Amino acid sequence: MTNKAQRAASKRWLIKIRKSPKRYAVYLAARRKAAKRWRRNGGLKMQRKSQNASNLRLKIRVLSYYGKNGTLKCCWRNCQTIDIDLLTLDHINDNGHIHRKEGYEAGVNGLRQLKQQNFPEGFQTLCANHQLKKELIRRRKNRK
Repeated sequence: MTNKAQRAASKRWLIKIRKSPKRYAVYLAARRKAAKRWRRNGGLKMQRKSQNASNLRLKIRVLSYYGKNGTLKCCWRNCQTIDIDLLTLDHINDNGHIHRKEGYEAGVNGLRQLKQQNFPEGFQTLCANHQLKKELIRRRKNRK
């Protein structure tokens, strides 16, 4: 049985159970007990650990794609920064405000969107220092 068929069967079964208040109460009690056992056995910690590892892999993949020559590196000239904690994603044309209005998200969800859209053009990987430097240069240019 495929996952889709299993989900459909589970949904039909649950609809059937909900019609009987006694059977539904037993079902809910069993679910609460299973959830309590899951938390007690460290399920939440394991889930968070797995999610954090998945998010890190995604961040590395996206920043590597937009990095210098397809590597995990800052695109600024002569910058050798490769520390994942210091690297950020930057809009090349300084149009991040437009992307946010269009529905792009920040953080991990934004990285997921870029991956789902097959890595569109217009982004680059910069270290935090050079991202700030780029913004300062932009502001000075607009001040004149």
